[in-house]
Amino acid sequence: MAIIPLERLGACPSGYEEETGDLPDWGHPDLGVRLPVQSREECAEICNALSGCLSFEHSDTGNYCNLNDEAMPTSEAYRDQVFCRKFARCSKPEIENSVAIENTVSTELEEFQETKTLTVTCTAKYRIVGGDGMITCKVNGEWEPTIRCSKIRGDKLYV
Repeated sequence: MAIIPLERLGACPSGYEEETGDLPDWGHPDLGVRLPVQSREECAEICNALSGCLSFEHSDTGNYCNLNDEAMPTSEAYRDQVFCRKFARCSKPEIENSVAIENTVSTELEEFQETKTLTVTCTAKYRIVGGDGMITCKVNGEWEPTIRCSKIRGDKLYV
């Protein structure tokens, strides 16, 4: 039986959130499979350095890390592995011909946490296309749905 120091147990590093579960197999082969690491923080540093890495699983007893290109687990937890996913952040949306991007926090923020919803308003003579004007920051760090402001001329909308 391995003895795990208390400081190595528990939560995921800053910028990550623990999820219950696992992704089958041993991580994404293009990112890293069973990488030898000394800590969960080291695993997070490696994941942060790779643009396609959205999560990792870390084993305290095996001192290894699996890097994933998916953010959420799809199966039950595997042994002592802890599943940590990047807590997504979306940059401030830039929508051409929009006059206001409102939210309950501040329109001056440059970054928003996942699940944050914003209301987009188009300038005069433009109308929202691709949704109702509400966009949400998703776990992949992108705003959805993809909307834009299109010009209205007379009674016609130019897309």
